[in-house]
Amino acid sequence: MSNLDQELFASLVDKAEVALSTTGGRQNLPRWIIENTRAPTNPMKNWSFDRHEYQIGILEDQAPDISVQKCAQSGISELMVRMLLALAAKLTGEHLLLVLPTSAFSSKFVASRIDPVITASPRLRALVSKKVDSNEIKAIGQSFIHIGGAQNENQAISVPGRALLVDEYSFCDPDTLSVYQSRLGHQQECDRIVVNYSTPLYPGSGITEAFEAGSQKLYLCYHDACGQWVEVDSARDIVLPGFDKPLIELALLDLRATGPSRLDPDRAWVRCEHCHGPISIENLADPTRRAWVPRYPDRHASSFHVDPLAAPLVRSPAAIIRSLTHYKRTDRWVQFSLGQPYESADGTSTQQALDNCFTVTPQSPGTSGITGAVAGMDQGKPAYLVNGKAVAGVLEIFNVETLKQDGENGQAEGYLNRFKAYRSIRGVIDAGPDSSLVKYAQNRTQYNATWGCYFVRSVRKASLDLFNLDEDDGMVKAHRTGVFDAFVKAFNQGKIKLPKGMKDEEEVRRHLLEPKRIAVPDALGEEQAVWVSKGPDHFFLSLLYCWLAQQMADEQPVAVHVPPAQLVSSVSMRVPPTALEQGQQAGRALFQR
Repeated sequence: MSNLDQELFASLVDKAEVALSTTGGRQNLPRWIIENTRAPTNPMKNWSFDRHEYQIGILEDQAPDISVQKCAQSGISELMVRMLLALAAKLTGEHLLLVLPTSAFSSKFVASRIDPVITASPRLRALVSKKVDSNEIKAIGQSFIHIGGAQNENQAISVPGRALLVDEYSFCDPDTLSVYQSRLGHQQECDRIVVNYSTPLYPGSGITEAFEAGSQKLYLCYHDACGQWVEVDSARDIVLPGFDKPLIELALLDLRATGPSRLDPDRAWVRCEHCHGPISIENLADPTRRAWVPRYPDRHASSFHVDPLAAPLVRSPAAIIRSLTHYKRTDRWVQFSLGQPYESADGTSTQQALDNCFTVTPQSPGTSGITGAVAGMDQGKPAYLVNGKAVAGVLEIFNVETLKQDGENGQAEGYLNRFKAYRSIRGVIDAGPDSSLVKYAQNRTQYNATWGCYFVRSVRKASLDLFNLDEDDGMVKAHRTGVFDAFVKAFNQGKIKLPKGMKDEEEVRRHLLEPKRIAVPDALGEEQAVWVSKGPDHFFLSLLYCWLAQQMADEQPVAVHVPPAQLVSSVSMRVPPTALEQGQQAGRALFQR
């Protein structure tokens, strides 16, 4: 038979194998990849799992939902490309979806990562269609691969899918990912294939949230010296002589220190969490001494944590430490190189700031002595309203509540009632999706006291102004990333305090922790910061609007016009007689000159 016939015959064998199996096309994926794809650095050699044996366990997992929290440069993206192509070759008449953070990034990914694998493989070259072969869609045999971005919902591919693979899950827009997930709705749960993989960002979000919800498989090591199976965690177990702090506190300046305090990464070693003795690289690299073990074996979804020491011959302790020099900030090094979530003070509301912020005594409406207050409200069902006042540079929130809409325009009237009761000088309400509530409130408060707000994305990388005012429409245009950055910074610095003893405190905490700052590549491949929320964040937004109202009041105080009659009657004109007489005498003397 010709070479083409051999490939087609092998394809028929694949189809028969899938038809007889109960694993939905995932039967013998490692073997298929070895036999039909080539090594990335040498197209003359077949693919090998040598030094990356941990990857086999991920491929062999049969769960319908798999999440992989990984360190950077672990080879997972390369592996997933091969998994995707293998599934397309083995399955018949299916649609497979590959999603990346943006469509621009996905096009580059196809050219640099997918096409070379196809070109180097005789099997895949024989199966790929010359008529359907672009950066957005490829026909492999009788199945189709669709490649798209997850920057906004317009990028979501509108085809029913059998498999969904999401690269850099933590950096994708959550709402768009939900749309992609819905494309698998017609599949029986046992037939669908969902694999999310990404470096982590913050605790409890993105891929870390997915990992914690799953079985939490860890690549354990049997330590020959003490005879125990132990977890290997680079952040905890790598010891750098001369550095006595946790590794995640290592800074670039520490590595650049000279003299007696100089740190030598080549002296780093791995400590066993059980016996506290060293685990040799040979022990760590022996695949017969490593195994994936779940913390929660009964959970429906599978999840894996790929630590850099899963492949110690590729990334030694010394190499892991030196990789800090490739990152500008320690938090990025922890997230990318160590593969650990890290709470960055400029990327989310910190837990410490939350624990310290509930200190203000609540004030009921009409409380005497309150003047110069500000308000913020996020519209919705219900609306979320906060009222507060700046005291010595700290915005103290003394009222937090939700307002239901009713036939009596309850949300607008509730805002106006509190605005008047707390003698407010400025309020900001979100202007979308309906600005009628804003207009209603503006017509019943002093000129320029209530503003509507909508967010804009600046075309510049940095904006000198956080917001611009349109006085004609009573709207504030807030540069979204800049305003979020400044607000979260102020919150984490303790410049915003909330009422103590709140009945909604847990919900407020959840909302404040929800928005996360992530970096996504733009059309030119450069990272751009954006804030995303996967769940409700209404209290966060209402508090942000209140803070914004205070910033506006500081920049442009409201002019309070008092009628002349009230002004005269409110001033006591008591002048001491002696002073009055002295003034009269001085005046007479002046005129007599």
